[in-house]
Amino acid sequence: VGGAKYRATGRGFVTQHTAMDEQFRFFASSHLYLGIELGAGLILMGLNSDAGQYFGRTWSLWLASVSFLASPFWFNPLTFDWNVCSNDYMLWL
Repeated sequence: VGGAKYRATGRGFVTQHTAMDEQFRFFASSHLYLGIELGAGLILMGLNSDAGQYFGRTWSLWLASVSFLASPFWFNPLTFDWNVCSNDYMLWL
């Protein structure tokens, strides 16, 4: 019954670090701008709305906004290594 097997390609499991400026260029239009627009809209809605339980009604949108802003950096290997992060920052300046 079924003859499916794992077929190795020889490529291995490759992860590599991407510099901060390149991350911004790749993900700005698809993630970062959308997360900022969503967050700004939620702030404006909170300032101009008289609806009760604002956070209870918008928590999922806040979660989506934070995930849009954090995902390009969260899924980049070595993002939280201090030496790599400081080198990226110095190259970005």
